[in-house]
Amino acid sequence: MEYFASIPPTPSCDLEDASRRANRVGLSFFVFLAVSLVVATVASIFIMIFLPGGIPAWANVVVTMVALYGCAAPLSYLVFRTVTPVNAPKRKLAPTAFFLFTLIAFTLMIAGSMIGEVLNQGVEIFTGTQQESAVSEMINDTPLWLICIYTVGVAPLLEELFFRKLLIDRLRPLGQWMCMLVSGVFFGLFHGNIEQFSYAALIGILLGYVYYHTSNVWYCVAMHAILNFFCGVLTTIVTSLMNVDFLDPTLTDEALADLMASHPLEALLFTAVGYIPLICAVAGAIIFALYFRRLRATIEPCPLPVGTRFKTVFLNVGTILFTLLCMAEMVLYIFS
Repeated sequence: MEYFASIPPTPSCDLEDASRRANRVGLSFFVFLAVSLVVATVASIFIMIFLPGGIPAWANVVVTMVALYGCAAPLSYLVFRTVTPVNAPKRKLAPTAFFLFTLIAFTLMIAGSMIGEVLNQGVEIFTGTQQESAVSEMINDTPLWLICIYTVGVAPLLEELFFRKLLIDRLRPLGQWMCMLVSGVFFGLFHGNIEQFSYAALIGILLGYVYYHTSNVWYCVAMHAILNFFCGVLTTIVTSLMNVDFLDPTLTDEALADLMASHPLEALLFTAVGYIPLICAVAGAIIFALYFRRLRATIEPCPLPVGTRFKTVFLNVGTILFTLLCMAEMVLYIFS
């Protein structure tokens, strides 16, 4: 962590330029989400016409990738290009620092997931609707090879490019705090459901910190891919190599216990793999507690005047449109 003993000087900032930058960034992500939703909806309608029996899970993933990264991303990038980036020199991240930050990311992942579960339970009580896990549903119903390509390859690469590099390079004049906050909040909102918002926002803030200091998006891509692999697909990979399926959603608690008792070696391996994220999260929590003051000291002060920050960054047309669309998507997901 000594790598971050020094930080770049606080950039100068005027409110008019800051507001314009925040507005254009918000518009960029509004275009990103709006276009992807429209394309995905139209594509789903055509699929249902030709496949009246229902849309296969793998088709949903393919449609999502094409809509997000084949159609929406290029149009969003055109809006990003209307804002001049503020590039900072690249700095190397020591392997030890990379490892420690990755462990902290596991901590935020687990903590955010727990918060998301609590919020989902509150939604269930308030609305009377059962909330399913978006991640589990996608992983369980989609071919493993396609899940690996999407969650470990395509998503980390393009999400880090947009939510870290393109976003932070254009918001650097607003200061590090705002870059990290907007990067995290936008990343969480973009996922479109409460469960993923909770942990994506926390992880996005950490990855924003890493990118702001290094200006190297590949560190963020690698951390993102590692998280997705160990917290998303590793258990599924291990299960697919076994003769038993401990993830079978039709199993009752008693049936699962009997299955594990009859296959002790497979159950031990399955349990060990499941504990990897938790062990990493505990280690990350200890590291975060030990280095918190040092990390906080490397965050530069916000150049925006007190009392103008929220209005300048969040109360603009682009950000409001993006936020409202994300909230509408979350509400639809709750009642779908």
